Amino acid sequence: MKLHLDKIESLVKEQLLIEAEELLMADATPVKELEKNLWVGKFENNEVEVKTYGRKISSFTCECKTYFESKICKHSVATFLKIRKQKPTPTVRKAKAKKKPEPVKRLTVSTILNNVKDEELVRFLGLYARKDQQFTNFLKTKFATRVELPSTRDKYANLLATVIRSNQSSNLSFSRSGAKKIHDLLNILIEEIEDEFRGENYLEVFEACRCIIEKVTPVLSRLTAHRGDLVSTLEKTYLMLINMLKEPISPALKSSVSEFFILVIRQRYFNHSKLDKLALTAYKSLITSKVSEELLFECLSEETEKRYHNRELEAKIFHYYFLILEKKKSRNKRLTDKLENRPWLLWNSITLAKKIGHYSIVKWLSDFGLENKKYKSIYSDLNEMRLQIALEEEQKDDISLFAAKQILNTQNAKYFIHFKNQFEPGAPEIKSLFDRINHIEDSDEKINLLAELYLIEKMYEELFRILEESKNLKILTLHAKELYAENKQKTQALAWDMISVYLENHIGEPSVRGTKNIIRNLYKADAPDLARWVTKKIRQEYKSRKSLLQELIMFR
Repeated sequence: MKLHLDKIESLVKEQLLIEAEELLMADATPVKELEKNLWVGKFENNEVEVKTYGRKISSFTCECKTYFESKICKHSVATFLKIRKQKPTPTVRKAKAKKKPEPVKRLTVSTILNNVKDEELVRFLGLYARKDQQFTNFLKTKFATRVELPSTRDKYANLLATVIRSNQSSNLSFSRSGAKKIHDLLNILIEEIEDEFRGENYLEVFEACRCIIEKVTPVLSRLTAHRGDLVSTLEKTYLMLINMLKEPISPALKSSVSEFFILVIRQRYFNHSKLDKLALTAYKSLITSKVSEELLFECLSEETEKRYHNRELEAKIFHYYFLILEKKKSRNKRLTDKLENRPWLLWNSITLAKKIGHYSIVKWLSDFGLENKKYKSIYSDLNEMRLQIALEEEQKDDISLFAAKQILNTQNAKYFIHFKNQFEPGAPEIKSLFDRINHIEDSDEKINLLAELYLIEKMYEELFRILEESKNLKILTLHAKELYAENKQKTQALAWDMISVYLENHIGEPSVRGTKNIIRNLYKADAPDLARWVTKKIRQEYKSRKSLLQELIMFR
């Protein structure tokens, strides 16, 4: 809200003015000027701060509830009236200065400003600004929001173009000091824009933010210093736009923001890791409006027809597109058309959505992939991602579904604990899973999987059975400790049956080394008693194979 000390009566509501005057009649406490142009007053235990610029009020705050709801209150208006009464008009100040000049004790900036005529000061500032480009930039940046020009957009575009151009080298690069100056000037500008935001001057805020993003983002790649500082400045700019979209702005302004976001998408202004989420947040705020949704959808339909060398960027563009498809509930046909000749895009898009935390898109796209044989090579990866999301969200049905899929597809027992935890002990679902595993084509992987699951479930009879059927010495050795603890005699008999078959069918040096490795592996599997029993048995049964006995001499 723009106010002037001499126009208070015409700029505020009559009732507010009456309440303020009543406050002044009840409280004669003066308003204090803490420093130049910063005034503090206190009414009804509510502190008011006011910043002035000449006779204008540039910003103000109050601690009362009414201020936070309406951005103005009787306490702040009473303070304005007090300031006007205490603050001399320029003519009165000049007249007093002529009659009673105060003695100058020290030559300070404050002393000069209080003793030099305004017109002389303005003339000096003009001359100095023409000689010092950095001072000119500072002056323009500081007071840009106070100046009204026919085109607000051109005002900020020209300002930022000048700031960037005057601080870059002849080869268009930026030195450390040049980047620092740009960053410092932008921070000054953002402080002024924040004042405009508090004053609800949203058009000024939008045009300034728009120009900062348009002008600063393209030069980030040319910076070798202070890039992170400038990215942080851009973050503040995006945040201001996001906060502005939460305010009751006009439909015309919202449409302008949507059109600007089309430029953001097409120019890839969001393509920096720290800005991705902010750009996406602003985008999601925009598509709550039907007009904005249609504008952005038309833009993205064209963008997704293009081919991209940068697949990470391509996934980001499509993620924006998928957001609208999800909202429009027109997913399948359009999705099929877009992904038809780009099989890598599905996985890239799912990975990005998972990273951002947009799980509804992860689920939708992964369901699409799991239903399409074209993506068979990534079924396991899709199931793994869905399992991790289900665990994170504690979705019992999804955990059991995708854990079972991973067990069957990868034949890896590590997923069984997730599956098992979703059911009571002995539940029919667990038996059903074992039946499905038994119907898988026989292989060492399948036997090993069943062996691990039988151990977890303490189904020792079933474990002994599959080992007797498969004669798989490697799996027996791997689980020897548990088997030996469960049934010593049966494990010994099973082990000897397999080792004797091995020795009878393998002769020569390789079989000798193989036997030694079997015993060594039993020790490694923490089954020393079985290892010693097997060693003793071999020495008894194969006394004639001296090379074998010589090899086993290392074992006690």
